[in-house]
Amino acid sequence: MTLARRSPSITPFWYRIPRFFLYPIRLPAIWLLLGVTTLVTVALPMLDGLLSIPLVLFLAFLVFTYCYESLDATAQGNAEPPGIREVLASGGWGLPLKQIAVLFTFGAFGAIATAILGDAGTLVIVLLFNLLLPASVMVLGVERSFMAAVNPLYLGHVVRAIGWPYLGLIGLLFAHEIALGTAMVGVAWILPEGTGPLPYVAGWTLVGVYFTVMSFHMLGYVVYQYHAELGYTVHVDGDEEDELTAELAFFDQLIADERYEAALIELREVMERYPDDINLHQRMFRLAGLTGDVATRLREGDWLIHRLVRGGRAAEAAHVYRQCIAVKADFRPLAAEVHDPLARELRMNGKVREAVQLINGFHLRFPGHHQIPRIYLLAAQIFIDEIKQPKQAEKILAYIRRKHPDSAYHTQVESLLRTLAADPPA
Repeated sequence: MTLARRSPSITPFWYRIPRFFLYPIRLPAIWLLLGVTTLVTVALPMLDGLLSIPLVLFLAFLVFTYCYESLDATAQGNAEPPGIREVLASGGWGLPLKQIAVLFTFGAFGAIATAILGDAGTLVIVLLFNLLLPASVMVLGVERSFMAAVNPLYLGHVVRAIGWPYLGLIGLLFAHEIALGTAMVGVAWILPEGTGPLPYVAGWTLVGVYFTVMSFHMLGYVVYQYHAELGYTVHVDGDEEDELTAELAFFDQLIADERYEAALIELREVMERYPDDINLHQRMFRLAGLTGDVATRLREGDWLIHRLVRGGRAAEAAHVYRQCIAVKADFRPLAAEVHDPLARELRMNGKVREAVQLINGFHLRFPGHHQIPRIYLLAAQIFIDEIKQPKQAEKILAYIRRKHPDSAYHTQVESLLRTLAADPPA
């Protein structure tokens, strides 16, 4: 498997469960489901006895080869199911045989443990088998190595690298098994009495292939999500961004229809899956303004200011701040460290009143903060140079000298005080 660069943000697999269910019915995966089901329904009855065995084996190998290629493609960050022709030409036909060998090997370990330890050994092996089998399938699909897929130390590394979410993965797979059994019972319940065995076989085949493809796709996605921890690198050609664009399509339509309240609900659901995406927060900030949701607008504004300042985008942060104080005049960012760069940006843009309002009371909101001398010195400079109120500047400078005599700005404070004393206001 050739693996390369990671996308900036990968949605955790537990947020993608609905999409896992959609994967087997997307093109071209659905052709596999329909094709195998059709062959079982049409061709199998035409073959008698031993002649049906080669067809069954071929279909089984086709399905599991497709599943492993789906796992591999998903692990590389490809959200689209592979084509049937690609699978036939992939050379992965040996993977189902290797999987059978893995199962026999696990069974041999179980037999040895039972012979040595009795029933206790059987219980331990059964537990280990259920714990390590998903990891073994992932390793076999990615590395295509039988030895790696049966190496308990290597499989243990996979489990540890994924961590506690691995138990969640096992729970999901167990839920899939329950859903598969329920669906097969449903097939028998839906079909009318007196129906021959063939419709049952077709229905069970369709359901079985569907859940198998879905489970392998989910395992591949777990490899994709944890590829850095597992030591892989992954080829991602904007798939995550394309996926996010697709998820926002309904939101964009709601905005176009001016259904802002519904758009707000939709956007919140998307943000649960992409909590750190700054573009989504910017959308939420704008949308909250359209809906008049002041609390959300201020909360998102505070998040954006902190993120933008941290990213060196103080000009954008200042623009967000001005929109926030237009809604609530006494709004102030919650993070102390954003105040100084934000105030300097406001001053540079000629918004000196807003800069002073931002600074005012900083020592009360953040008592003892190390930036108090620096940011109050900035306020004093604004009062001297732009606002032309030297008496107010003198009060601020005197406060800095009295409360922070050992600050790094002591020399500048003293220099400004001497200048003001030498040239008192008229």
